[in-house]
Amino acid sequence: MVKDDVVTVVVQVNGKLRGEFRFDRGVDQDIVVEEVSQDDKIAKYLSQGELVKTIFVPDKLVNFVVK
Repeated sequence: MVKDDVVTVVVQVNGKLRGEFRFDRGVDQDIVVEEVSQDDKIAKYLSQGELVKTIFVPDKLVNFVVK
């Protein structure tokens, strides 16, 4: 089996799918969260309340919990 060097990371806000981004496999959590949160579509949801928690699953998922 051959693994791709690029993975698709799903971005959720309060458990709802808000976007998909492509990153290199094994990229650091800080880099992923920084790039994703600067996207206009995601930033709109993050600005609607206080960021309570960020859930990160490497190479798969970022979920922002906003209250």
